[in-house]
Amino acid sequence: MAGLRLRLALVLVGCVLLGGAQAQRRGRGRAGGAAAASHDLDVDAVLADERTLAALLRCVVSRGDGPCSEQGKAVKAFVVSAVETNCASCTEQQQAAAEKVVRHLTTRRKSDWNKLVARYDPTGELRSRYRKHWEQRGVRI
Repeated sequence: MAGLRLRLALVLVGCVLLGGAQAQRRGRGRAGGAAAASHDLDVDAVLADERTLAALLRCVVSRGDGPCSEQGKAVKAFVVSAVETNCASCTEQQQAAAEKVVRHLTTRRKSDWNKLVARYDPTGELRSRYRKHWEQRGVRI
């Protein structure tokens, strides 16, 4: 069970980034809004929106509540909930979206990816344990 939880943390980083960016664009401020928003994402639009993506990344990597908007706080709450439940409510669509985000961050925003890794995988356990999983999908973590 712990292994699944660790693997999902990387998936969730991408999922949450997408859900939060969409929630900000739609003005949803509740964790439920972030979760619901991730079901109908335009992943490409979110990744192309530098301002929203940068703000969300700052929020997700921060400790505590700053610098987070209300939507950013909801995103962080969604991450915690999803990791604690082994992503029991994540859909295949959310996981596919997360894969796309992780691929984007690892290839085009390496500095941001490194900040996320430092925050959510400081020991490197996730990367070493699930490197093959991601490589099979063409993603180098």
